[in-house]
Amino acid sequence: MGALEKTIRGFVDREGNEVVKPELGTNFDSLTEAYDFYNLYSWEHGFGIRYGKNRINPDRRKTMQEIVCGCSVRI
Repeated sequence: MGALEKTIRGFVDREGNEVVKPELGTNFDSLTEAYDFYNLYSWEHGFGIRYGKNRINPDRRKTMQEIVCGCSVRI
């Protein structure tokens, strides 16, 4: 079960009206799953997100990808 499904299922047991609630230490199976999770969270709170900086190792594999607020300044 992925992180998004876990948080949606956990909504029943939580107080408050947030369906998607990020928690420290959440693990995702893919970049797409992480993006979808935070995209739903941002939609609930009235802002947008986008991909930010990334890191590529010498083998040309992506090792890090930032997901940032859509309004953040690009450097």
